Amino acid sequence: LRPLQRRGPSMILAIAGIVAAVVLLWFCCQSFRSIKKMPFADAVCTLFDYWNGNPAAAQGIPPKLQGVFWMSDNPGNEIAFTWMGVQHDVARRRFTWYPGGGCCGDCCSSRYMWTYGTGFSGWSLYLVNRLPVLKFTVDWNEDYSFGKITIWGFNFIPLCCSSAIIKQLDPEGLTWARETNNCGTPFPAGYYTVKRVIAADGTKLPTFAELELSVNSQQTFHEGWSAKSTEQLIPLPLCGGADDPKPGYQPMVAP
Repeated sequence: LRPLQRRGPSMILAIAGIVAAVVLLWFCCQSFRSIKKMPFADAVCTLFDYWNGNPAAAQGIPPKLQGVFWMSDNPGNEIAFTWMGVQHDVARRRFTWYPGGGCCGDCCSSRYMWTYGTGFSGWSLYLVNRLPVLKFTVDWNEDYSFGKITIWGFNFIPLCCSSAIIKQLDPEGLTWARETNNCGTPFPAGYYTVKRVIAADGTKLPTFAELELSVNSQQTFHEGWSAKSTEQLIPLPLCGGADDPKPGYQPMVAP
């Protein structure tokens, strides 16, 4: 009986290790399955399609922050995002979302908010955001023209070495500057211009054509970075009805 008692803690640790390995394997496998792939222009429109008129869309967001935005000269293999699906704490003026899709449940996941390329660099960037369940928050000033961005690992650990901001550059909110510093040092790849390409009412702005030209011509930014993929993937939650169509869904497919 004593040998069995001595083996008890080790058996518990072994079982816990097996369970953890199974959960990690499931998480990794689901990360490759919980996505939508499509041509980049369709992906940009899909971000708007899904949230336009969706009762689950964020409430109280200023019109200048609605629609879809293009990370124009961001060297990473990611093209567009929307804030229409964020969790919006109106009292704190805080946006919360998971660019890699997060995990499961409304409180720990996001859907139809970001696009990544289907090339190696795009998949790598997506997994960097997905596997550690990176959460982004933006704390805005009173008129939502300046926001401080915080990145949280595993949903609750702030990455203190990284600090980022986003600030409005024009009165209409068509152009924004994203700036990132790591340990107080500017991170060149994290300094880029964000341009709105789809307005709050669904109108494609002139910048949409600029986006298409940039991607189709395989434009690159910063030495050593690859061009953005013409096929993009959109992260979805790992579980929980991500494919359920919204009420009154009418696709706005790019021409």
